[in-house]
Amino acid sequence: MWYGPNLTPKSLKLKLSETNQLDQGLQTLMKKSEDLFLDVLEGVNDIAYQLDMDGFPRLKNLHVENNPDILQIVNYWSSSHIAFPVLETLFLCNLVSLESVCSGELPRGSFKHLTIIQVEKCPKLKNLFTFSTALHFLQLQEIKVVDCDNLKEIVVDENEENFEAQDCTKLGPFIPGRVSKNIRDDALHYLFDEKVGFPSLEKLVIEGLHKLRTIWHTQLDPNSFCKLTEIQVDACQSLIRILEPCILQRLDSNVRVLDIRNCGSLQAVFNDTLLAPHHSEMFSCRNLCEVYIRNCRNLKNVFPAYMARNRNLKKLQTLWIHHCETVEEIIGEEVGVEEATMPKFVFPSAKDVCLYNLPQLSSFYPGMHTSKWPSLTEFLVYRCDKLEMLAAESSCLQQQHHHLGIPTYKQLSFSNLKTLALDMKETSYGSYPVEFFKIKFLIVFCRRITSAVPPSVLFQKCHNLETLYVLYGNIEEIFIHEGSLNGEVHLGWTHLTHLKTLKIAMMQKLKHVWKGNSHFGGPVFPNLETLQVEDCPRLKNIVSSAISFSNIVELEVANCNGMKHLITYSVAKGFINLVKMKVQNCQRMIEIVACDDDHGGIIDEENEITFSRLQYLQLSDLPNLKGFCSRNYNVRFPFHITLSVARCLEMDISHDGVLLDDSKRERVPIIEEEDDDDGDDDDTGA
Repeated sequence: MWYGPNLTPKSLKLKLSETNQLDQGLQTLMKKSEDLFLDVLEGVNDIAYQLDMDGFPRLKNLHVENNPDILQIVNYWSSSHIAFPVLETLFLCNLVSLESVCSGELPRGSFKHLTIIQVEKCPKLKNLFTFSTALHFLQLQEIKVVDCDNLKEIVVDENEENFEAQDCTKLGPFIPGRVSKNIRDDALHYLFDEKVGFPSLEKLVIEGLHKLRTIWHTQLDPNSFCKLTEIQVDACQSLIRILEPCILQRLDSNVRVLDIRNCGSLQAVFNDTLLAPHHSEMFSCRNLCEVYIRNCRNLKNVFPAYMARNRNLKKLQTLWIHHCETVEEIIGEEVGVEEATMPKFVFPSAKDVCLYNLPQLSSFYPGMHTSKWPSLTEFLVYRCDKLEMLAAESSCLQQQHHHLGIPTYKQLSFSNLKTLALDMKETSYGSYPVEFFKIKFLIVFCRRITSAVPPSVLFQKCHNLETLYVLYGNIEEIFIHEGSLNGEVHLGWTHLTHLKTLKIAMMQKLKHVWKGNSHFGGPVFPNLETLQVEDCPRLKNIVSSAISFSNIVELEVANCNGMKHLITYSVAKGFINLVKMKVQNCQRMIEIVACDDDHGGIIDEENEITFSRLQYLQLSDLPNLKGFCSRNYNVRFPFHITLSVARCLEMDISHDGVLLDDSKRERVPIIEEEDDDDGDDDDTGA
């Protein structure tokens, strides 16, 4: 695949095992090419002058891979011609003998338009280029080095003199990747020092430097990293800190994205230990927009207090913290600093906060404070077992310290919240911020709900709720009516008049969504349009005749191996607006519509089900399905309907595409599908 971003019609791809296959015609085509891809081509050890003595004066994009003999791309000792004067992109991959990109001092004008160089899987490469070669790369914007196990330096000084590589004035992303295997320990205390200058660098990605402890030396070139806007660090297992005081002052107004992952020794993202208290507030990263931190198992907190105080993080929009086992608070407590006033943390632009699998997280900030998130629309909290509901911190802390006379106050405000995901537990019922009741999309994780205490306090007040997901639980039954019985969870659904979408998934022990003998104080789900049930292996049935499903448009059930039928006859008659039905991978399902207990085998003119608006019906991976419904009922479908059947082995279909299982049913054409590797099981019949 071409690496060059702007290919031309003058492109040539060659895969030749030996150079003697290069006849005069192919050599002429190579010289005229603007985009050249060379694969294998054994016997070549110098690209520039061995293949074209003129140094490829027209070539713009060069891709070389899988060659066992190439020692260098340009060997200046072979010719005095300018090499690659218009080349823009250079991609080198799996060149197992490559020792250097250039050998000797290049003629002036060589590589003067090169903007991108990418090197992968070149195990003998010890450095990318010399200092004198680097001086030619005046337009270089991106360097990427991946899986070069012996690489020690990007730029090496052939005269062993001090230098500053500051002529790369347009350098963009600098991306060393997995190059640490044989690097000396003493070279890994820091990656950049005062000898290296990147005045226009905008993006820095560091991956797989397992011995790296510090990114920046305490002394840096005065013009370096002043335009850096994005920092990504991944799999640097010895790295202790990300942003040191020496770099904080340079990044203060520019850095926008921090993405830190898989750094097992990381202790601090922002290291302010060497800053005097009166200097620390000068460095707040006030344009920081996105922060992602994942799998950093030694991190205690994310932001120092001075950085989050008084709207300093006013541009922050996204905060995701995942799988950090030791994080105790989001904002660290200031030690040895006396507060004249209670700290106030305001995040005016934050829209998306996700706290996932933080088992030690106990509070947003350990001391008394106020916090406001006026623009926050999405808030997810999952597997943060020590975190009580945030608004409950105030009363809890006050009760603990009231007898000591210690003034404590914690308040968090979410005035614009629309989407909320909560890891519920019984002790948190009733302690929710009032703003939570304005949400339209609620995700409830039920893994910690084990007793009969109902979370109906929350549901009763969510009058605007439109979408509800109930996920990950070990409860056996979900009742709708109010009250409490042993071993059952009761949800106050009767107030959810605006609910349009309900999804129930990953409930391993759930047997009943609700019982048919439940008693309701009013209409339940009167405006529900979509019902989805997935991965509930013990579930027996999904709906009750006591509930109105007259507005259901879409019904989907998947991976529910305990179900023998989907719905009963009386329930099916209520699906008058059903447009789409999908039933997948329910191993025990025998029929879609079952007979009601009170009907028995009685057949009359009322025993007819009409799906007048159904447009799409999919039945797949139902090995025991014998038919759509009992022989006691007639089923009417629209004339134009898309029917999809896949891997329903017990279902008999005639040669003309008519189900043979039910003699009383309308003859609906149906096409039995073959297995499709792409997973597209849709066929149309009319």
